[in-house]
Amino acid sequence: IAGAVGLDGEIAFEVLDRADDMFRTQCQNLEGSPTSRLFALYSLYYLGDIPELRRRQPQLLRQAHERGDLQAAVNLGTGISHLVALAEDDPERARTIVSEHMALWRGENFYLQHWSTFMAQCEIDLYCRDWRAALDRLEETRPAVNASVIARNQKMRQDDLLLQVRCGVAAARAEPARRREHLRRVERA
Repeated sequence: IAGAVGLDGEIAFEVLDRADDMFRTQCQNLEGSPTSRLFALYSLYYLGDIPELRRRQPQLLRQAHERGDLQAAVNLGTGISHLVALAEDDPERARTIVSEHMALWRGENFYLQHWSTFMAQCEIDLYCRDWRAALDRLEETRPAVNASVIARNQKMRQDDLLLQVRCGVAAARAEPARRREHLRRVERA
């Protein structure tokens, strides 16, 4: 997985898809690699292959629920499913999917699933042009993100930084009178 993140998108997708197949065919009692599948879906998203993402994601989410694989279901439900709903111009369904899947997760600490939910909610806010909600959520969640192991993961730090920049640029566009202030926040990110 770590190696695939740094690869060209198409190569990463092929490597992750193959890894899932290897787990399924060469390991007893395994239904494949849910983590490889999730990252393969991210690769499709980053490649812009939304039709293939839309084809695979519902099937993988359904299979995770059928297997009773809570972690895979929550990771898919909070991490990528909202992007399919947004691609279909359905932000309310995106919110519902994320909140229903996060409600399945238990844990007091700030885990990957919390981070994925936070990122998805901000993505949905920005899609709905509600930059204020995204920015408020970003600031409210900042202490938990900084205190978690997520702050030490390079890819997650990059995603978090991109989100900060997107929120700041959206705020600058929406409030021309405070444009410099918002852009200074972007520069500090």
